Parts: sequence; C-alpha cells; structure tokens
Amino acid sequence: MLTGFLYSVIRLSTPLIYSSMGGLITRKSGSNNIALEGTMLLSAMAGAVVSAYTQSLWGGLLGAIGAGLAVSVFMGFMSLVMNADMTLTGISINRLADGLTIFVIFMLIGDKGTTIKLPSLTFPVWNIRFISINDGYDSLNFGGITGGIDMALKNITYTMYSRDLSEKVKSSRKVIYKKGSFIAPYAFFGYLKSPDDKRKLIVDPVASEIVKRMFSMRKSGITPTQIAIIFNKENIPTPATYKKSID
Repeated sequence: MLTGFLYSVIRLSTPLIYSSMGGLITRKSGSNNIALEGTMLLSAMAGAVVSAYTQSLWGGLLGAIGAGLAVSVFMGFMSLVMNADMTLTGISINRLADGLTIFVIFMLIGDKGTTIKLPSLTFPVWNIRFISINDGYDSLNFGGITGGIDMALKNITYTMYSRDLSEKVKSSRKVIYKKGSFIAPYAFFGYLKSPDDKRKLIVDPVASEIVKRMFSMRKSGITPTQIAIIFNKENIPTPATYKKSID
C-alpha cells in the first residue's frame, strides 16, 4: 500500500515538475507565462475526452498535445499580435480553464470532480524498481514500506509548487502596481482610501497639513528628535493614534 502511495507521489509530481521547468524556461527567456496551470487542465481534459471517444491511447495523447498547443498559440497571438498584457492573458486562461473543464466534464458525465466515469484508456503500469542511494532505499527490499523516502519526494513537490505559486502572486501584484492601484491594507499617513474605490488614495486634509509642516520644519534645519518633541508638546497625534481616531 505504501509503495503504491510512493509511486503515486512520483506520478503526480511529474506534471508539476514539468510545469515548473516550463515556467523557469519562459522566465529566463524574458516572458512571463503564468498560464501553465490552465494549459495543464485543458490538456488533461482533452486527453481524457478524446481517449474515451476514440478508444485510443495515442488519440488521447495527441488530443492533449493539441489542446496545449492551441492554448499556447492563443496566448502568443494575444500577446504578440494584439499586444495584450501577457500576465493578464495568463490569468484569464487559468480562470477559463478552471470553469471550462468542470463545465465540459459535467455536461458529458454529470460529475464535476473527476473523469473516472469516462471510458478513457490508460497506459499500462510498469513495475519499475526504484532505488535512492543517498536515502538507502530500494523498493525491492522494503515490500510495501516507503522507508521514509516519501517525505523527501513530497517536500520536493511542495517546494516547487510553492515557488510556482509565489511567482504567480508576484506577477498578479505587478499588474495591479502598473495600473496605479493601491493594495496595502492601510493608507499612508497624510492620505485616505477613497470611499468610491479602495484602491485609490485621496489627500487627508487634516493629516496632510501635519506632514507638510513636518517637512517644512525639517527643511529649516530642525532635527527629527526636536520635531517629535514639539509635536508631543502640542499634542499632535502619532500616525497610529490618528488612524485609531478616524476609524
């Protein structure tokens, strides 16, 4: 049972590893392709559906490859020909794939979570002997026990997935930054979040005067410590205290 689990970890981590490698290659080439998740989803769905309706393993494989190529061509067209932002295009493809795959599978078999009801074919299982010299593991000797090697494999998989997810989050934030949107939880002292749009800042008429005076005093040669002493004597609130007073 545990040996089967170990093989499943290796099998399931393969697409994540390939996806991470693809993302790394495109990143090094100067592109920022974050549509890898959507491409994998659409390719997996196409492979399962084509294999089920053609009853051919190679037909399913070609269907998956074709779907992946179609997504890549579409992304290239939008980015290179239509001059659309590559990050936004990738996000759109990922969101489309999330919904489209569930919708198509539900329309075909009435199940949103799995394609197990599809009569698709699977490639034969090969009993390959697994040996890890550094960890002292040989699947032939452990007879159903992973010997702790599964933890190392899972850590590798989780690390690569976390890095890929981190890159996607950074890319999404960069898109928001380029649009001039403000995404911090609190506005800087001297500003307020617009009541109409929380991602826009407006000048706080009260705090802005304090900021202007502070800069004017510093420009005239007064040290930061002296400014703080003067403000304390005048009972001018600190940024944290002022924020609490207006919340």
